[in-house]
Amino acid sequence: MQRKKRSLRIIAVLAVLFGGCVPASPLTEPTPVVSPAVMSAEAAFTITLSPADETGRDITQPLNQVEITNHTDQEIQILSLDLKGNRGGIREIPINRTLGPQETGRYFIAGEYRKDIDPVAAVTFASVDDASVTKYDYDSQKTETLKREDSPAPFLFNFASTVLVRTNDAGFQFAILPGKQASLREVETPYGGYCTLEDELLDNQFRYGKKLFYSFVDTELELGEQEKAYIENLMLRYDCDYAYNGEYDPVRIMEEYALLMTYSLMKSEDPDHPYWLLYCTPDIYAFTPAQWEAAQAQKLTWEQLWPMLKEEPNSYQQIYFQGWDAPLTEAERDALMNLCDLKEIPACFEGEPEKSEIGADKPVIYLYKDTETDFTLTLGTTPTLSYPQYHQGWSGTVTAEGLIIQDRRYPYLYYEAQIPDDFDFDQGFVVAREDTISFLEEKLAILGLNERESADFITYWLPILSQSDYNRIAFPCADYARLVPLQCQPQPDTLIRVYMLSEGLDEAVMMEPQTLMPAPIRTGLTVVEWGGSRRNS
Repeated sequence: MQRKKRSLRIIAVLAVLFGGCVPASPLTEPTPVVSPAVMSAEAAFTITLSPADETGRDITQPLNQVEITNHTDQEIQILSLDLKGNRGGIREIPINRTLGPQETGRYFIAGEYRKDIDPVAAVTFASVDDASVTKYDYDSQKTETLKREDSPAPFLFNFASTVLVRTNDAGFQFAILPGKQASLREVETPYGGYCTLEDELLDNQFRYGKKLFYSFVDTELELGEQEKAYIENLMLRYDCDYAYNGEYDPVRIMEEYALLMTYSLMKSEDPDHPYWLLYCTPDIYAFTPAQWEAAQAQKLTWEQLWPMLKEEPNSYQQIYFQGWDAPLTEAERDALMNLCDLKEIPACFEGEPEKSEIGADKPVIYLYKDTETDFTLTLGTTPTLSYPQYHQGWSGTVTAEGLIIQDRRYPYLYYEAQIPDDFDFDQGFVVAREDTISFLEEKLAILGLNERESADFITYWLPILSQSDYNRIAFPCADYARLVPLQCQPQPDTLIRVYMLSEGLDEAVMMEPQTLMPAPIRTGLTVVEWGGSRRNS
C-alpha cells in the first residue's frame, strides 16, 4: 500500500539566517542551485512526515519517518521540530543534523501526531556558523531569533584526549590532541550493550550535529555474509555510512562525521532480532599532520593544562599522557602521577593499560513528595543518553502524580552513562535462569524498591539475564554511589540507590554470599534510583 505523505513548506524569513548572501552582480546564466537570498522563502525547505512500517524500542509507540530536504546552496543545521501531538500539546523533537546543499535527511521518531492537520508547529534552524538560530512558528507565521545554547560539538574519536609531554629547562611542557592513537589490534573485548542495532540507530539519530560513522569488527562474532547482510540492510535504511574491521580513512572520518562508533555482534535467540549489539573501544585512529603542527604551537605549562583537564567530561578514562619526542621515563611518569593526584585528575600513562569502563544501563530516578516541591538534581558524570534531556542536571517539580519538567509530565528520570569498572565482585549470588524472578523480587524488596519500581527493574533486566543459564549477581550499591555521585536540592529526606552488577555463566560456580543492608524507611522528599551493569559472559 502506498503511504500517504504530508508535505510542508517552511515559510521562514531567511534574511535573518542568510543576511548578506545576495550576489554583488546579477546572475548571467541559469544555475541548478539558487541562493536562498534570491529564491522564494517557501521553496527553501521541504518537510515530510509519514508513518513507518514498524515500531521502535517502545512497541506501544508508532514509528514515523521525517524527511527534510534543503533546497538551498548552503549547509543548514536543523536543530529541532515542534510537532502537534495526537492528544494535544506540542512536543519538541531534537534533530541536530546538518544538511548540505540539496541534501535530504531521513529520521525516525516515535509517537502519535495529528493527521487531520499539518503536524509541524515550528522548526528551529541555522546556518552552520551562525551564533544565533531562527525559529519559525507556523500558526503565528512569526520568526524568532534565538541565541545558541551550545556551540557545535567538536568531533569525538574514541572518547579520549591525548596529552603530549616533553621536558625542558623550565620543567614540563604540554599539548593536547583529541582522541587517542590506536590500531585495530588494540580493540578491547566488547563490553555492555545488549540492545539491537535497530534501537541503537534510532537513538543515535538526534544525539550529534553531523552524521555518525559506524565500524563493525570481528571480536565477539566473525562477520560473515549473513551478518553483513543484516548490517547493510539497516545501514541503508537509516542512511548511515560504515566499514568493516577498520577499512576506512581516519582523516576523512574526522572531516565529515561527528563521531565514530565501533561495534561487534553477538548471536541472539530472538527470531525478530537475530543479533545483540556490543560496544568496542578504541578503534583505528592516527593524528593528522595538521594536528601535530597545531600541537607544536601549544607549549602549555601545568598551570595552564590542569584546568583544561578538569573540564574533560568523564575524564576518569579519557586522559592519556604520552611522550612528545620520546617515550616517558619512569621518573617522568611518577612526577606526572603526583601532579594528577594533587588535582584529582585520573589519567592513563604511556606504557600502562587503560582503565576499563562499563556501561551504566538504564538507571532511572524516581522522586516522591506529598506536596509540590521544586527540585534540581545533578549527577557526577555526564550521561551518554537521557530523557528528559540532561542539561547540566534536571530541574522541575515533584508532585503526587509524578514529575513536571518544562510543562511535561514524566514518571521518572532516565539516563545511561559510561563509568569505570571499579566494582568489587568477590561477593554475590549465583542464580539459575528459572529462579531469576523470585530472586529479584526478594532482593529488591530488601534493598528498598516498592512493587512498581521492582516491576520496572525486572521487566528491563529479565530479558537480558534470561540469555544465560546462570548469572553471577551482586548489588554494589555503595560502589556505584561513589562512582556516580548524586546531588539533589533540596536535600532528600530519604535516598535509596539500588545497583546490580551481573555476568552470564554457562554453569553454576561457588560464590561467597553478599549481605544486603536493608533500606531506610521512606519519609519526606524521597529519591529512589535503580540501574545496573552487565559484564560479558
